[in-house]
Amino acid sequence: MRRNMQPNGCIVTPSPQAPAAPHGGDGPGSTFTTLSDINDSGEIVGTYIDGSTRQFRGFIEKDGMFTSFDAPGGNRTFPSGVNNRGQIVGGIQIDRIPVGSFLATPSEN
Repeated sequence: MRRNMQPNGCIVTPSPQAPAAPHGGDGPGSTFTTLSDINDSGEIVGTYIDGSTRQFRGFIEKDGMFTSFDAPGGNRTFPSGVNNRGQIVGGIQIDRIPVGSFLATPSEN
């Protein structure tokens, strides 16, 4: 099952071959991870620094599936919340300057 965020154009990279670290640990390939929110279904959202690009990326993790994404319009993605429908909200920055926010709505493919 592939998880995509729609309709706001978030770029989503599912990583089923790279299981997430136990809750509170760093995600695959990251140098820093922070958790922002968890919903009643156990979906966790947060931000990590990609070890290869040094970019701040958003992620959602559930049942060992770590899915990273980048919100459009910036080069830093900071998810701050996830509701029980799986919608993710957060902020976008360009080089440490806040430039907007996003709402990502899941659709299963």
